[in-house]
Amino acid sequence: MEALHDDDNTMKCDAIRAMGMLKNPKFAANLLAQITTCGSWIRTTLYTALGDIGDRQAVKTLLTQLEAAYESYELEALAIALGKLKDPRAVRSLFPLLYHQLPTIRAAAAHALQEITGQDFGEDILRWRAWRKAEEAKHPNTVPETPYFPPDLPDRTG
Repeated sequence: MEALHDDDNTMKCDAIRAMGMLKNPKFAANLLAQITTCGSWIRTTLYTALGDIGDRQAVKTLLTQLEAAYESYELEALAIALGKLKDPRAVRSLFPLLYHQLPTIRAAAAHALQEITGQDFGEDILRWRAWRKAEEAKHPNTVPETPYFPPDLPDRTG
């Protein structure tokens, strides 16, 4: 745990990776506490480790980070981590990433959605939207709309 506070970023990242590999949920709180105190490269390592640990207490923080993230490497790491956590609360926040200009971000979002929902539509936005609408019809008013994910994103497919 002391390595999390090391001035050497390489040591800090190595410690974070080791915690992720151990998959011990006891480490999740310590890793979550680091998110607001470090730079974006270390945060991506934190996101990966939190996904590897698999403790869903990280979902709310990761979703908050997703709303604020703008660097492609952060978006990708967040999508991957949220997919590993398989928490349905992440579905709505991952949808906008299917529209991202970078294929790596779209692929990470599609894979995360597949992990969470069990559906495999790849990066096919129209199929994902149809699935979402069908799910919302089955479960109306279960998840409120958020500014990050408006009810109807425009088709940008051509």
